[in-house]
Amino acid sequence: MLRPLYERAVDGLPLLGTPIQVAHRYQGSGLSVHAQARKMEKLYADICGATGFVTGLPGFLGSLVTLPLDLAGTAVVQLHFCATVAHLGGHDIRDRAVRERAIDCLTSGTTEQHQQPAEQEARRRLLTKVGERVLRFGIDRMLKKSSQQVFRRFPLVGGILGASSNIYTTKQVAAAARREFLRPTPVLPKSVAARTPAEQEIPVPTA
Repeated sequence: MLRPLYERAVDGLPLLGTPIQVAHRYQGSGLSVHAQARKMEKLYADICGATGFVTGLPGFLGSLVTLPLDLAGTAVVQLHFCATVAHLGGHDIRDRAVRERAIDCLTSGTTEQHQQPAEQEARRRLLTKVGERVLRFGIDRMLKKSSQQVFRRFPLVGGILGASSNIYTTKQVAAAARREFLRPTPVLPKSVAARTPAEQEIPVPTA
């Protein structure tokens, strides 16, 4: 399921373009690759959050249509982010090994110990989204009995639940992608970190 979505992400998505194009937009910012990846994370989290918000608005019966769209749409955007970070790290995003490592970012959570098969991760995401719909349906019934005015505003709650869930999982994927494709940032001693970049350079002895 995730492999075709990765190929779709690498070919490019509407508004975003290809992962390489997105990476090039940030590479001219003068930031480190880690800072570039963190800045991109906000963009992708916002997109996934918007997807969860829109698909979370319809009622429980509407989930038959919106739930698959939400799961697939969020996954392809997250894979696009992983491919973009891979390019920032100097990897060939068309390489099969890179593809598998990107897919692993969606299944690994925030630490490597949480890594699980793609099918299990897909099932977990599905159950999470179903749980959101069930929670909304329960609140729906409760509010319908208490206040029609509150009930009219209730659809926003479903959108907020969907957005929050997608933003959370996107941040998990982003952390995994940075860990997978970018070299760790070296930790400098305080005495060195306090210097300017020019002062941190080690002079090369001349003969």
